[in-house]
Amino acid sequence: MSDPLEDLIRNMSSAPDETAQEQRRKQLDQDLTSDEDDHDSAEAEPSLYTRELTDGPQTGPKGVLADYRHFKAIQQQYQRQPRSQPPPREPTRGAESADDSEFDDLLDDEVLQQYSQQRLAEWQANQKTFGTVEEVAADSYATTVDQEAPTVRVVVHVYDDSVAVCRHLNEMLSGLARTLPHIRFIKIQAWETGQSTFTPDVLPILLAYQDGLLIDTVIRAADQLPTGHFTATDVANLLQK
Repeated sequence: MSDPLEDLIRNMSSAPDETAQEQRRKQLDQDLTSDEDDHDSAEAEPSLYTRELTDGPQTGPKGVLADYRHFKAIQQQYQRQPRSQPPPREPTRGAESADDSEFDDLLDDEVLQQYSQQRLAEWQANQKTFGTVEEVAADSYATTVDQEAPTVRVVVHVYDDSVAVCRHLNEMLSGLARTLPHIRFIKIQAWETGQSTFTPDVLPILLAYQDGLLIDTVIRAADQLPTGHFTATDVANLLQK
């Protein structure tokens, strides 16, 4: 069965002149016979790809037909070759499982928590520690408050030993001083301050200083604490307000 494209190529050489047409037909028959012989011997050639590089394009009906046959042979050989498989794609972030994502988040949280604890430990190691409630007199009160390090908070208890709630508060502050060693707790008798307004009915008084500045004042502290024998935790909550 003839190839339609080969028939078309043969018809390309037709012309109105019958003499010229007859001469071209004879020449074409000779060329086709020669091409078939060449095609039969093509199997002995090393490679169709080598021929494709060396033959190059040709002109005339013989050249067009030869090039077409050569192309068809290359195409058939290429179709018989196995095609390589594309390499597997790397998994993307979105392809990870939910468990992996949650594990990464948990790991990040643990690392952040460890880093925070480490920084807190380093900060605490560089801080001054106290751990007791110091008794101060009037002549050392101002120096104790004003000359303390700017990072240290100083809590002052103005008290009177004759007032029971003041004595109980001193006991609770002693426990807090051990729990919060980076806070400096001091106490001073009301009469030592020289303030006539510090009468027993306004006691106990709590004062908070930092960097020499008064930052908080609690007058009648017992009124803001649970009635009866309040705890150290109650006092700590009051100081945090």
